Amino acid sequence: MAYGCNMNGSEMKKRCPNAIRLGVSMIQDYELRFHYHANIEFSVGKSVPVIVWELQKSDEISLDGYEGYPQSYTKKDFCVDFDGGSIKAMAYIMTDYKINQQRGCPPADEYFNNIKTGYLDARIDLGPLNQALRSVSQISG
Repeated sequence: MAYGCNMNGSEMKKRCPNAIRLGVSMIQDYELRFHYHANIEFSVGKSVPVIVWELQKSDEISLDGYEGYPQSYTKKDFCVDFDGGSIKAMAYIMTDYKINQQRGCPPADEYFNNIKTGYLDARIDLGPLNQALRSVSQISG
């Protein structure tokens, strides 16, 4: 699953040429936050829109390198509603080490716009994305 710049189809295809976009879902009880890069963090009652991708092993290996796994991001499995049922899907979660390095840093404009393109292409409401940007701007401002 993707909640950050991997929502952008053209960016994702560069990293994972065999990935197939399956559709949109939500991760419940999490919210999107920025620590320069996107992260999702536990927050009761909140939800984060995600794009569900089908990955080949080579795609996951490529993403591991891109995401800095396991130093910068770890992997977490989630159960999400998808296509009339529930599926298990993996997402990358920022490590405490990386959060502490970048806490309060807003994203670069290009990075943010890559994520925004993914939201728009998938017809996902920009509300959660804009809220995450406002929240980090309040911390850094």
